[in-house]
Amino acid sequence: MEISVKVVVFQHKKTAAQGNLWSKKYGSYCPELRYFFHSDSENEIIDNLKRHLYQELCHRFRYDNLKNRGWEITENSIKIPTFADEEYFQMTGKIYPTIVEPKIIVVNVEVPEPRNLW
Repeated sequence: MEISVKVVVFQHKKTAAQGNLWSKKYGSYCPELRYFFHSDSENEIIDNLKRHLYQELCHRFRYDNLKNRGWEITENSIKIPTFADEEYFQMTGKIYPTIVEPKIIVVNVEVPEPRNLW
């Protein structure tokens, strides 16, 4: 089974007041996971999100992290919270008020068998 989440990727807009607050070129936010990450490349953001999601999925029965974020998980199915595209931008804007060129990227991940990674 494969699932998809969306992540908003954007460039940081630096202001004089912020100084060097954001040392990386890109920021990102995934509302389904309530997860944010900063990097100098979009590919690194996607790779990091895939690793994080993989860990969460491996531990989907051990920990309630995904359920606490609105996911519905059973032995046979996974239902992810869904949002309209405009909601992705609104939620990201609440965390990062100064973003440039935001775009939504769909990230597909194969659901692994549940296991304890640590």
